[in-house]
Amino acid sequence: MPGQPDHDPTEDPRRLVVMLPALNEEASIGEVLARIPEAIEGIGRVTTLVIDDGSTDRTAEIARAAGAQVVSHRRNQGVGATFRTGIAAALDRGADFIVNMDSDGVQGCIQNTAI
Repeated sequence: MPGQPDHDPTEDPRRLVVMLPALNEEASIGEVLARIPEAIEGIGRVTTLVIDDGSTDRTAEIARAAGAQVVSHRRNQGVGATFRTGIAAALDRGADFIVNMDSDGVQGCIQNTAI
């Protein structure tokens, strides 16, 4: 109906996209994605987005199997281009908040805290 919200007004409409640039991270990407909370207080939707920078291994396949959305470069373009691709893809998905994190598991994970 025109003028009506396209979401339940009792649901928090804020969207968080957690983006993970990745290059040949098949050994770690599944575990890293499993540690990202599916729900965070104060956020209506959490989306995980892997930006595959031309991996030659199973990074994208494993990420999809873990429930992440995947955007892939055909060939390696570097961290700057991968970051730009991720920001554009997150905004296309309606992100209100964007968190960038490592896909190799070295830097830890998001803690489930109120925003």
